[in-house]
Amino acid sequence: MATVIDRRSSGNRASASNDRLQRRVAERLKEAVANVAKNGSLKDILTGDKSVKIPTKDLSEPSFRHDVSKEDWERVLPGNKEYQKHDGIAKPDGSGSSGKEGSEEGEFDGEIIISLSTDDFINLLFDGLELPDLLKRQKEAIEQMSYHRAGYVKDGTPSKLNLRRTMQTAKARRIGLSGQFNKVLQELYTAKALVEAEIADRVNTGLDCAIELAHLNSINTDIELQENKRKVPFIDSTDLRYNHSVEVPVLISQAVMFCIMDTSGSMQETEKDLARRFFILLYLFIKQQYTTVDIVFIRHDTRAHECTESEFFGITTGGGTIISTALDKTEAIVKERYPLHNWNVYFAQASDGDNYYGDNPHMVESLNSLLKLAQHGFYIEVNRQDISSVMELYAEIAETAPNFKVLGINKTEDVYPLFRQLFNKRGS
Repeated sequence: MATVIDRRSSGNRASASNDRLQRRVAERLKEAVANVAKNGSLKDILTGDKSVKIPTKDLSEPSFRHDVSKEDWERVLPGNKEYQKHDGIAKPDGSGSSGKEGSEEGEFDGEIIISLSTDDFINLLFDGLELPDLLKRQKEAIEQMSYHRAGYVKDGTPSKLNLRRTMQTAKARRIGLSGQFNKVLQELYTAKALVEAEIADRVNTGLDCAIELAHLNSINTDIELQENKRKVPFIDSTDLRYNHSVEVPVLISQAVMFCIMDTSGSMQETEKDLARRFFILLYLFIKQQYTTVDIVFIRHDTRAHECTESEFFGITTGGGTIISTALDKTEAIVKERYPLHNWNVYFAQASDGDNYYGDNPHMVESLNSLLKLAQHGFYIEVNRQDISSVMELYAEIAETAPNFKVLGINKTEDVYPLFRQLFNKRGS
């Protein structure tokens, strides 16, 4: 099958190589950012600008070169005052400062450090991710105004001036006017030649040519006028074109994400850190990618409480574990504040898998009830080497519920890859 490459915008054949180079660098940046997310500390993810390393070999653009082994080459080396043709050049003694040894400040040959702003880092971190099955609900409740491009206008502010369209309009005007004036001038010069020939004939025959001379003067005046008109200005105020935008109603999708964390006594520092990492990624992802998604934080031990963001990530409570209280609390909030005809409901739950055994039947019933309201649900079990009773029950439900996924996270470096696995765009 033929492949058509559109190079009209750049106008040169190097654009295809440039595009491949940019894609290569972008992939390297994504790998470097993913490595920071997997192995870095929470502070590395949350604060300040980021510096990432990528191999310099990916920054060189491929090009064709002559094979010097196939023929003899003569080179002119500017500034050479010492060597003549066929002179031998001694090898360096190796005492120079080049090479891999002695590199300072942790920098290595073959790598380049690129500084990324926090926004650029977050954009690369969550590139290609989305909330699954995000639907447009009731139109009246989620319609907002947004500016869209609507062509060009002749009046506007200097900041909206479109130089490309302005220059195209000016060129079209110059071509059109020049063609019109050239046609008129050609006719005038033809008429002038005929009158001059007639005057010459009358002079040779001794006839009066006053009328012809007056006619010739009139033609010369017209030619001078047309020549002045042909001096078309390079750009005119009538050529200016400005980008035009109009406000149009746009349908948006509203959603709410419930973050449910087990804060019982069995959640030790390792479990808390893994859960915190997952929820921080989820929080950053939603805040960066969506403007109409609410986040509700719920923590639980034997009782469930809706809490603030700082209280949620603080994780200071203890006690036993009754998971069904958190699921019931989530369903109650949905029914009270988030009607399904307006809102897409999601929930993510993190736990170490310990639960009061007598609560398991109620937990299963509460989960099935909540899944009927939710677009998607996620269960993350942290730092569990064996399969807990909660994971067994949840896995059975996930087999028959396409909108529910369960995963286990045992190591810090597993958090980010599994997060991408949960929220990866369908079909990508």
